[in-house]
Parts: sequence; C-alpha cells; structure tokens
Amino acid sequence: MEIEQEPALSPEAMKLTALDDIVALVPHRLGFHPSDSVVLVLVDERGNWFATSRHDLPPGAPLAPVTAWMLDVASDAAQVMLGVYAEQEAARSTLVHLLRRLPGPRIGWILHATGWEELDEFALCQAGPRLGPDLDADLDPDLGAGAWPAGAWTEHPLEELWARSVQLELWRRGSVPEGSPSAHHVRPAWTDEPTLQAWERARAAADGDDVTATLAAWDLLVDAAMSSGEGAPATDRELDLLAQAVAGLHDADIRDAVLLEGVGGLDSDAVSIVMGFSATGPDRARLAGFVRVLETVTQQTSGRERAALRTLLAWCDWATGRSSVASAGLQEALVAEPGYRFAELLGLLIDEGVVPEWLRRRASRRRR
Repeated sequence: MEIEQEPALSPEAMKLTALDDIVALVPHRLGFHPSDSVVLVLVDERGNWFATSRHDLPPGAPLAPVTAWMLDVASDAAQVMLGVYAEQEAARSTLVHLLRRLPGPRIGWILHATGWEELDEFALCQAGPRLGPDLDADLDPDLGAGAWPAGAWTEHPLEELWARSVQLELWRRGSVPEGSPSAHHVRPAWTDEPTLQAWERARAAADGDDVTATLAAWDLLVDAAMSSGEGAPATDRELDLLAQAVAGLHDADIRDAVLLEGVGGLDSDAVSIVMGFSATGPDRARLAGFVRVLETVTQQTSGRERAALRTLLAWCDWATGRSSVASAGLQEALVAEPGYRFAELLGLLIDEGVVPEWLRRRASRRRR
C-alpha cells in the first residue's frame, strides 16, 4: 500500500471536482505512472483520499489473488475507487470483474495507451448483479469483447488529464512522476581522495564481529542524523563510526539488531517487527535519521554489505507505505548479491500484498 505521509497539496488546493482529477493525481501520489496494474484510491469517512494501493496485473495472470488483495485493502476504507491500467479490452473486463465483487459505491476507470475511460454505473448494473468474492473465478464469462452495451464507457483522450488544473499545479510545484518505480535515491559514492583514504583506514580498523560496537555506532549515527538532518560524514570520527556500522552487516543476526536499533519505538519481538505483524509503528523521527544514514553509506559499499543496506532501505520504504519503491530497491539488493535471503523474503511479503500492521491500524483510524 502506498501511504502518503505528506499530501502534495492540501485538499482545498487540489479542488478534486471530478474523476478526471483523481486519475490525473494518481501518478503523483504513487511517484510513477502505473502500467499493468490495479490501483485502489482509499477514501475515509470525511471524504479524504488518505492512501493509494497498487497491485501488479501481468497480462493473462489469474484474478483471484488480485481480488483477494482488493477486498483486504478495501476493508480499511470507507469508500474505494478502482483503476485498471492495461490493454483496453483486458482492462475493461478486469475492471468490471473486480467492481462486481466490491462492496459499497462503485467508481472505476481504465487507462490504456490511447486514452482513459470511465464506466457508467448503470452499465455496470447491466453487466450483472453484485457477486461474492468468488476467488477461484477467472474473468466472468459474459465480459468478452463486444459485450458492452452502448454508452457503457465514456472515452477521454490522455491530453484531457494533462490539462487538468491539479496536474498543472503539481507540475509547477516540481512533481514529475517517473515512468516506472525506482529505488530509493541514495547519495553518490565519495570521490575526493582525502575522504576515500580516511574511509579505507576506517574500514581496515572496523571489527565486524563486535556486536556491541556495531550497535553503538548505529545509535550514535542515527542520533546525529536526527539532530543535524544530515547523514553525510564530516570528520574522521564519523567515518570510523560508519565503517563500524557496516562491518557487521555480513551477519544476519547483527543486521536484524541494526534494524531494531534503527527504527526504535517497536515493542514486539524481532520476527514480528520484520514481518510487519507488530501493532506499534516505528518512531518516525528515529526512522528518518536511520534512513539518512543508510542513504549516506549505501553507495560506499559493495557485495553483501550493499545488499544488506539496500534491503534495510527497502524495509523502511515498505514500513512507511512505499511498496513500489521498496520492490525496486530489492532488485538492486539482489544485483549486489544474488540470492540475498532477507531481500527475497521481503520481496515475497510485498508481492503477496502484505501491509504492515501499523499502517493498517493507521488507515483504520483515518476511516473513522
């Protein structure tokens, strides 16, 4: 689930007066233009758009997992709007298939290569009655090409979206969605010779088996990043701490302890936290400091250390509701070290649509 911690615009400034505005805003809320995807817009009791959730929709894939995911995520919202991004006929059939299984008001659209379309509610009723989850069913047999009554779909050119005032306002403010999800941006590798030499000396002196020293280094670095708002090293002492911080990441137990040390404020056991089952969310300020340190040091490493750092960053993205960014980061982790177990495990959770319990509870509070 993609959870917007800070909306790009206030509800007053957005003036979402039509479905066009919702469709135009989706890429800005996700950070990229979705394709081969199902997107849910979650709305609370006050009519506020509080979250956006996306599921991959590979061509020809069975719809049972998507249906199960949709019903699970929709339970956290007072109202859901549904968009399908795929080839035209496949998108039409998929949208109706899903909307017939969705409780409550049914608002949907599709977007394909040549335009976007909204579905008439009366035409949806003509397609058949509401259905139960029916998770084993594939596409409904009566939804083939040519089965749509006249006027079922209102077609719009894509240019209509680009001209919406909310779209122009977001562009003016610098929001430019990417073509596809990208990994969490990190600081580039250091290039100045004095820093590189000091870094090599620090790496040589670090003890990767000293758990106490490693956790102490992370604690000091995160505290400093929280205070300064920066994660970049300025002194040899900070380079020494960074070197000690990454030296122990070859060990899975130390890495997991680093994660717990970094996020703070979690009162459950390690497995519950890593799997997203804990009800208590991370301390946001401490998590932000942890991320700044990860952003600083990731590109200064390689191999297993970089895989660990990239996976920790991906976990932080997943924990804050940016699953698509997390997935892209996990791919980079697996490039650094193919078969890295933590990256594969987290990837499975994301692929299954697992949302951390603390986000689910936050969404439930927003619904009320």
